Amino acid sequence: MLTNYVTNMVSYKKRALNDLRKLLEGLLNWSVETNTKNKVREKHLSREHVYEYVRKLKNVCDNLDQLSCHFTVKYADHAKFGKYVHSYKPSNKRTTIYIIYDITKTGVIDIKKITTNYQTISSHFSLKEILSILLFLFCFCGNNAMIAQKTTNVILEQSETLSFDKTQGEAFQVLRGNVRFRHDNAVMYCDSAYFYDGKNSFDAFGNVRVVQDSVTMTSDKMFYDGDIRLMKSRENVVLNNGKLTLYTNHLDFDRINNYGYYFNGGKLVDPQFVITSKTGYHYPDTKKSFFKTDVVMVNPDFTINSDTLQHHSTTEIMYLVGPSYVYHKEYTVYTTNGWANTEENYGRLYDYSVITSTDGKRITADSIAFNKSEGWAKVYHNAELQDSVRKTIIYGNYGIFYEEPQSGFMTDRPYLIDYSSPDSLFLHADTLSFFAPDSVNNILKAYYHVRFFRNDFQGKCDSLVYISADSVAQMYRAPVLWSEDNQLTGDQINIYMKDDAPDWIHIINNAMISSQEGDSVSFNQLAGRESKGYIIEGELRKIEMIGNAISIYYDWDNSDGSLNGINRAEGSFMTIFLKEKKLEKIVMTPDSKGTFYPPDKAPPKEELFLKNFTWQEAIRPKDRYDIFRHE
Repeated sequence: MLTNYVTNMVSYKKRALNDLRKLLEGLLNWSVETNTKNKVREKHLSREHVYEYVRKLKNVCDNLDQLSCHFTVKYADHAKFGKYVHSYKPSNKRTTIYIIYDITKTGVIDIKKITTNYQTISSHFSLKEILSILLFLFCFCGNNAMIAQKTTNVILEQSETLSFDKTQGEAFQVLRGNVRFRHDNAVMYCDSAYFYDGKNSFDAFGNVRVVQDSVTMTSDKMFYDGDIRLMKSRENVVLNNGKLTLYTNHLDFDRINNYGYYFNGGKLVDPQFVITSKTGYHYPDTKKSFFKTDVVMVNPDFTINSDTLQHHSTTEIMYLVGPSYVYHKEYTVYTTNGWANTEENYGRLYDYSVITSTDGKRITADSIAFNKSEGWAKVYHNAELQDSVRKTIIYGNYGIFYEEPQSGFMTDRPYLIDYSSPDSLFLHADTLSFFAPDSVNNILKAYYHVRFFRNDFQGKCDSLVYISADSVAQMYRAPVLWSEDNQLTGDQINIYMKDDAPDWIHIINNAMISSQEGDSVSFNQLAGRESKGYIIEGELRKIEMIGNAISIYYDWDNSDGSLNGINRAEGSFMTIFLKEKKLEKIVMTPDSKGTFYPPDKAPPKEELFLKNFTWQEAIRPKDRYDIFRHE
């Protein structure tokens, strides 16, 4: 089986090898320089990028024990000796197989080990070395395939003068005046040249121009090797490829694989943008470009600073890898992994990217999909929307946000933190949505299984609506509100805020306010059609019970804690005053009536509970984490 693998490797089809070589060159260019302290990053890149590009072989070695064998490559004189590693991931196995081998000075490939243990690789090679080794291996195999083809000669078609020069130790022709060469489908022009006919190469000087298919390249100097079809252009290099123009002072162009690369700074100009970087690769056939180190992309609408950028001119898709910033007049984006369509303004960001807008909003998540043209963004997993102006943060695992008008929702375990006051509010529901057309009219909706916690009050209900214009939070369907020792219930509870704190509370229909007194079975109770409670300095100090008001209050002796009696009163309207969380006095209308029961003449216990009374302390949120508990 190993022999079959070796045979397949050296006789691989030309097209597959060329495609693979291009991928590996791009991958090598994209690789991130790492140090010995960053092994986790290095292993992550190897798994995510190397596995993706290395070819998959159909025939798999079933026995992965250590092997020792060797074979000789026909064109060994083109190989470089040293240590190498090759990896491939079979299509029918999850395991990646690594082959460690040496190429000796005599051209023998000596396979040292076949293993599935990555540590064996990472302990001997850095990521940069692995990528370089893989690139050489496939370039080597590809060159063998090229050598099997017929080598064509560089043809001198024109020169005004021609002379010979042997002063440099080797014979070459000195050409001057309207020099023109042809090699296959490429025509090359210059003012003067040194033509090494025996080596099938030449050096061109002055007004150098190369025309190959749709690509035109100009420079001050060029050094061309016809055997390996490599052009090295230097100084004032300009490459035109349709609407794309590349500027640099150092450009090498591989005519076999039809790509050019610069390594000392360059600039790619497109009608929509300009990209500069220290290193760059451009593929004229596919119009793909790769940029590495100090990458800057300038567009009329935005500017990008990145470590690594890839752009496809045909699809207008841009990929960002490594620390990258996108600066727009309305927002800033930070990402280490993302892509975007620069023409239609949509894309996706990964790995906890961050979008910060100029109006104080900040979005981050494991993954963010966006469409700037349509004005929306979707967030997935560990999402966070922060509004520094309104001092709120919404968390969740899935959400959609719209730009105009500003609105959206968050679901999948969402919760909200309001830190507008020293005492923060924590609220959880199945879904949180908001609508903020302007700075005044903001509406927040929380629905299904709403629970919230703040140190001075807590609550639960089925749904809640907060309207900023009225500074009111409306609780619907079986709402319960706790404030200190008091429990408030009704069909609907409205909490009116002032200076980011509760000011007064309105209970609508079946209003009831209860508190536990003395022992576990004694409860003060106030009931009526509706109720209004007023909060002063964080405490419930005054209660108005309106319509069919009924009260039951226990009178305890403060000195020994004994029960003095029970007061029951009824009337159309009652006002109750509290002080230090205790009943201070009750003011009733003239038509009211009441009875005081001594302890020995108190009515049966069941008569001391008003209709619809329930004590719900067990489901009261105890802290900020208890809001996620569903009763």
